[in-house]
Order: sequence, then structure tokens, then C-alpha cells
Amino acid sequence: MEQFVKGLPYPYEEACKEIVRRRNSYESADKLVRHAIHAALQLLRTYHFDQQNGILVNCKKRSECSIHLTWKQYQSKLGVEDTDN
Repeated sequence: MEQFVKGLPYPYEEACKEIVRRRNSYESADKLVRHAIHAALQLLRTYHFDQQNGILVNCKKRSECSIHLTWKQYQSKLGVEDTDN
């Protein structure tokens, strides 16, 4: 580790501070990525495929929409039991 720190293009103390800063930023980066993935999936869930027009339609109603395919409907079409409960 000592040799690695000395090999960095910073003075020794600054290199140590930079390593600590990067280690501390892992957690916030992880939270940021998880939040971005969650938000993207939430946005994706607002769409359903309109079979008549052959396009994706933004539909905020989701569970109230009769056209919106639900996970349970999809599983029943596949013949798979719900293992989430």
C-alpha cells in the first residue's frame, strides 16, 4: 500500500486524503446508481403496449387501467406461480 501511495502523482499526505475521499464516495455513488435504476423502472412501468396501434403509450393509471398488463396477468399467461408472496 505504501508503495502504491508513493506512486501517485500527489504529495504523500494529499494522496492519502484522496484515497480516503474516494473510499467515502463509494456509498453515495451506490445510492445514486440505485436511485437512478429505480426511477427508470418506475418510468418504464407507466407505459403499456397499445396492441391496436402497435405503440407504447404513457399511462399513469397503471393498476386501474384495463389495458395495462400486470405482473400477475403475465405470470398466468406463462403458467408460472407467484413466488413473490
